[in-house]
Amino acid sequence: MIREANLYPKVVEWVEQFLTTRYKGKGWQIRAEDTSRTSVRSFLEKHGLLAYFPEAETFEIAVDVTGVAWKQDRIDLVIIEVKCQRINLQKLSQLLGYARVVRPSYALIVSPAGWSDSIHRLVNHFGRKDILEYMPGRYVVVAQWNMLTNDIRPGSTLLPSHFP
Repeated sequence: MIREANLYPKVVEWVEQFLTTRYKGKGWQIRAEDTSRTSVRSFLEKHGLLAYFPEAETFEIAVDVTGVAWKQDRIDLVIIEVKCQRINLQKLSQLLGYARVVRPSYALIVSPAGWSDSIHRLVNHFGRKDILEYMPGRYVVVAQWNMLTNDIRPGSTLLPSHFP
C-alpha cells in the first residue's frame, strides 16, 4: 500500500514545474516543499515572505505541500493536500478549511484513487460547485494524481473548467 509521504516528493516537483510554466517571465522566484511536518507560516518565514501575508502568524497549518511564486510586489501561493484513498467530503473539508484561512491563489487536493461518487454527484449532478469555493471565484481543485506520469492529467479533475 502506498503512503501519502511517498507521494510528496513528486508532488513538490509537479508544483515547481506548474509554477515555472505559469510564471515564465523574468525575475520570478519559485519554491515548493513538503510542509507536512511544519506549517505554511514556517514555509513563508523560511523564504522571507511573511510581509506579503499580514495574517501569516495565523497560518499554523500543516498542508502536505506548499509552493510559491513571487516577484517584487506580486506573490501566488499554492497549497496541496495529498491523499491515497478516494477524496471524500471529510478530506475535502479539511483542505477547504485550510484554504479559507490561508487564501492561496491555488488550493488542490490530489489522490491516485480520484474522488468519491458522493462528491462527483454533489458537484456534477446537483450543481453544487459552491462546496469547492473558498473565496469568491476561487475553487479547490479536486484531482486524480497519475502515478505513472507523476502529474495531474488534463481531464482528471472534478471541475476541469476550474483547473488552473
